[in-house]
Amino acid sequence: MLGKHFYNKIYISKQDKKQAFTLAEVLVSLFIFVIIASILMQIYVTTIRSERVAYTLLRNENIIRNVLEMIGRDIRMGQDFVVEDDSISFSSFYDGFYHQIIYRYNSESNQIEKKEDEGDFVALTPPEMDIRRFGFYGNQFDTMEHLSITIVLNVTATVYNQSYPINLETTVTPRVLNL
Repeated sequence: MLGKHFYNKIYISKQDKKQAFTLAEVLVSLFIFVIIASILMQIYVTTIRSERVAYTLLRNENIIRNVLEMIGRDIRMGQDFVVEDDSISFSSFYDGFYHQIIYRYNSESNQIEKKEDEGDFVALTPPEMDIRRFGFYGNQFDTMEHLSITIVLNVTATVYNQSYPINLETTVTPRVLNL
């Protein structure tokens, strides 16, 4: 009988004890949760912004690289160059005959354009790309008047009101000697 009474007393004392959080504990845990959530949200927003900046810069770099590669390829196969500050015209041999090619910067549309033979100018860069400078310089390096053409390109990418300049300069030497 004594064992049964002792068991009932323990059982009753467990039921009488209420387990709950105090208001202070709830407020502290809620405060900690809000701080952690705000830190994680800030990390997420910063990551998204960084990704957009990186994407814009990478896209501009790829466009510029493709345009410069195309211009360089045509110049390497060209001859009879007329180099001006923001345009170049020359003859290029491919597909069995010579083509007249013109590359220029159109300040009205803010685009780099190409014209082949009697066709229309075709834009090589998107209009939202901010081209600050696009130009050509012809250099004579040796006594045989071997021409070397320098292409200068300055582009500014703007993301979240922050400007990121991209400045490129490359020199291309035509493979056809002008003797």
